Amino acid sequence: MVFFRDKEFANNWFNTGTPTFLIEQIRKNDDLKPFINKEEVEEVVLRDTSDYNEVGNISLLFQTGYLTIKKKEMKENGSIYTIDLPNLEVEKSFLMSLQRIYI
Repeated sequence: MVFFRDKEFANNWFNTGTPTFLIEQIRKNDDLKPFINKEEVEEVVLRDTSDYNEVGNISLLFQTGYLTIKKKEMKENGSIYTIDLPNLEVEKSFLMSLQRIYI
């Protein structure tokens, strides 16, 4: 809707939808691995949302749409997922937000 109102491309998804608690949770957990490298995780990590105060960054970011599955591999003991930021827009915006809280 913002695009149609302003008639220009902008980082609308990130700017209108990033909750403060998400940034604070990342700072609290102090785990930046999902933003530096693609991560390989088991399915249980992606579904670990029993209590948002205790949830890990990877699960929280996946459930809120800031990480996406790039590849799935079947292993003997279950599936392994390669996850990463979904696109350049999200990557640039999220890294800028993280810079603000870490600098």
